[in-house]
Amino acid sequence: MAETPNFIMTVREVRRDGTWGPDPDKIRWLRVPGRQSPTAKHEDKDGDAVINDIMASAGANEHRDAQNQPAGDLLVFVHGFNNSPEEVVTRHRKIKANLRTFGYKGEVLSFDWPCDQTATAYLDDRSRARETARLLVTDCISKFAARARLAGMTDEGCNLNIHILAHSMGTFVVREAFAQTSDFTSINNSPWLVNQAAFISGDISSDTMCETDRDARAIARRVMRLTNYYNPFDSVLSISNAKRLGTQPRAGRVGLPTERHRRFVDLRCGEHYESKYSKLDIGYSHSFWFDDATFYRDFAYNISGEIDRSYIPTRYTAEDGVLELKSIAGTGRVKGG
Repeated sequence: MAETPNFIMTVREVRRDGTWGPDPDKIRWLRVPGRQSPTAKHEDKDGDAVINDIMASAGANEHRDAQNQPAGDLLVFVHGFNNSPEEVVTRHRKIKANLRTFGYKGEVLSFDWPCDQTATAYLDDRSRARETARLLVTDCISKFAARARLAGMTDEGCNLNIHILAHSMGTFVVREAFAQTSDFTSINNSPWLVNQAAFISGDISSDTMCETDRDARAIARRVMRLTNYYNPFDSVLSISNAKRLGTQPRAGRVGLPTERHRRFVDLRCGEHYESKYSKLDIGYSHSFWFDDATFYRDFAYNISGEIDRSYIPTRYTAEDGVLELKSIAGTGRVKGG
């Protein structure tokens, strides 16, 4: 059987010379073979055909059990600040390969939004993230949801569970996307849901995820469960705080507020990070997730949705009552990408 390509949905502009530009543009569906870097030449102009192939690869035409519960799984990865197209596809491959090591049988689609490759572009990237956020829902999630039969909601279509993994400023993209859904009547009134969502090193204010916040409520309305993986040793998010005058601690560093929606789960990963990686470059504290076997194992359990949040084997309740990621003997960094 031929290996499926790496599916990328990008909204980066293409310059006249064929290279990627820094500004948002139209949606492009890419099929990137093997270990190649994504270029404009990988675009498939038949977006409907790409969506069909992604759903088929995700197992969306199969049934899992006699109750006709959704069988297919599609994970949408939303990258963070300062990521090049090459880095996006490298992380895409790591996510896909390592989740499958722990039993994930679905497909992965990366949502690639334009961002600079300089640390000084932080605020510009947030502006681009806000501008492209709605496309994540209008041209990505809703298109798959429209073709999928969500259990108990519609009678026709395929079976598909849609999941989201957002890293760093990608969490800002996701939050903005869900917040903007109310502006589109057709999307707002349709019965689509995201099954499992996860934030890693979330570059959003912790306070904006409280139960009474409008944007947080928009997420809770459309997500069955959101897990916030946070690392108190995340040095990059301390820089993010400084760029925002230090007044808004980030959810990926301090966790979610105590008063949060019941669908939101906070998972502290500081002890695991400190035991495995604290002697490495402190910048790694923001991106270690992509190389970590324990994270992939926990997230694979998460995607399956078969175990209660507090009983997933890769977690335990710490002495201070906080849910903590449990380091597993013999595991550490993974290969791939």
